[in-house]
Amino acid sequence: MTAPLRVLTLTEGFFAGGARILHSDVVAGLHASGDQTHSVLAIASRARREATVQPMAADPRYRSLRAGGVSITSLGKTAGGVPHAPHTFSSRQLRTASRAIAAADVVLSLKEQPLGLLLALDEAMMLPDRPVVACLHRSDPEHSGEALSWLRTGAERGIVTAAVRVRTPPTRRTLPRSPGLRATPSTTASI
Repeated sequence: MTAPLRVLTLTEGFFAGGARILHSDVVAGLHASGDQTHSVLAIASRARREATVQPMAADPRYRSLRAGGVSITSLGKTAGGVPHAPHTFSSRQLRTASRAIAAADVVLSLKEQPLGLLLALDEAMMLPDRPVVACLHRSDPEHSGEALSWLRTGAERGIVTAAVRVRTPPTRRTLPRSPGLRATPSTTASI
């Protein structure tokens, strides 16, 4: 019997968003199958949205993954309107991230925003040699800001070894009305 594949998801944090909802559902399903062991490294432990701060522990996806046995670690930053640039990570945060990556067989970056962390680790010569798959959910990359350049740089340096464009399944409202047609978006996939 072979050991389960150890998969680490890098995410900006736990807060509202279609990509995070879909990705959390996929992670929970794959983790529950027993063929893969998933963990999550969140850059932020809270998100600032206008005048409110939402702690990740208040997010239903966070609670669902924890209840399903998925290990979640945070670097303790606050997510805001701009992703965290490579120079914003402390040496302690880089050590924590390096250990989490070293414990995985493969790394999934949920969107391109967490790639700033991988560039910081690479510049500090602390990035373990693991395949990194960037899961790109945004259909309009021009709204990614500086993170789009991190994706390019990560690919040029050989940090990002693959990219997957994930399309959110259509909702029932967008499907044509047809007798017998039932919308059942699938949220499970194999890596």
